[in-house]
Amino acid sequence: MKKKQLEKVLKDVTSVKIAIVGDFCLDAYWFIDESKSEVSVETGRMTRPVSIQKYSLGGAGNVANNLAAIGGGHIYAFGVVGVDPFATEMKKIMQTAGIRTDCLLTQETDWSTHVYAKPYVGDDEEGRIDFGNFNQLADNKADELLQKLSALIPEIDVVIINEQVLSGIHTPYFRENLVKLIDAFPEKLFIADSRHYNDQYEGALRKLNDSEAAILCGINGEQVSYEDVYRAAETLFKRFGKPVFITRGSNGSLVMD
Repeated sequence: MKKKQLEKVLKDVTSVKIAIVGDFCLDAYWFIDESKSEVSVETGRMTRPVSIQKYSLGGAGNVANNLAAIGGGHIYAFGVVGVDPFATEMKKIMQTAGIRTDCLLTQETDWSTHVYAKPYVGDDEEGRIDFGNFNQLADNKADELLQKLSALIPEIDVVIINEQVLSGIHTPYFRENLVKLIDAFPEKLFIADSRHYNDQYEGALRKLNDSEAAILCGINGEQVSYEDVYRAAETLFKRFGKPVFITRGSNGSLVMD
């Protein structure tokens, strides 16, 4: 790509309206300083004082944050959070970045905001503490989310579908009805980036990595060669009938259209 082309793309992206439908997560970094530790009266054990805490967006939130960082001016988050302090922190970070949170819905029962808490002692990350692994999306909440998306789609240029965790919003019920929504707007651009359901989301473009592409095509092996990726891209393009984007880590990307 020539410099002028790239400059035009980066300029044009500021006016594009993007909806991100997915699993919005929060990364929590807790830095423990044991110099202030004391014996807990309740347990008799040493406490673990946190000197610094930092929070950043993960999952679909990371996608939204990256788009905001390159100047995307109209970014809408469609997801579900719980009734907890982490949801407040997530929304605050997103709103500061210019990401719309009007359609980030709250489910009051059977749902916790997805959080990956990472305690650090010095430079060593200790065992991660995860929130949200037992989430169960209610069908009526799925309906509400899809109804809000359907109402906004006429104004949207691109819909990015992010599927990050098995306990996220992408239940069988949600996926089935999301595909119906994709089918109802054939003129709109949908891009699916899924960790577990790459063979679904009919009607969407696919973004996946080389290992995921190889598995979908029955290609085995610890290392996926360029020839394997190219063959997988051809197969998936014919299967899905839409462009395929395959990332290859430090080896770049391959696009088949």
